[in-house]
Amino acid sequence: MTTLGTPETPNTAPEIPADTTERTERLQLEMWVLGEQGKSLGTLDALQHDPATGQVSGLMVRCGIVSQRRLVPMRLVTAVTDRSVQIQMTRAAFKLLPAWHAG
Repeated sequence: MTTLGTPETPNTAPEIPADTTERTERLQLEMWVLGEQGKSLGTLDALQHDPATGQVSGLMVRCGIVSQRRLVPMRLVTAVTDRSVQIQMTRAAFKLLPAWHAG
């Protein structure tokens, strides 16, 4: 029998592990990226790595009809499930991030 969460133990996505290696191992390209309140922001297009440490420092999110890409700092990731990445950002704030262009 499956037990749904209660107010004391909510039925939410599991939190990402504190260890960066474990956290980033769960990330997969084309995962849905969800903002606050589960609003879809786009899909995970690429990972940005810190050249000094090699650790993932940001998520490149593909969004919109013209497939713009926006860089989201890894510190805003709050959860990773099998199908999605949850970030601590509203859709309005996400739209204010500058579009990123390779160059």
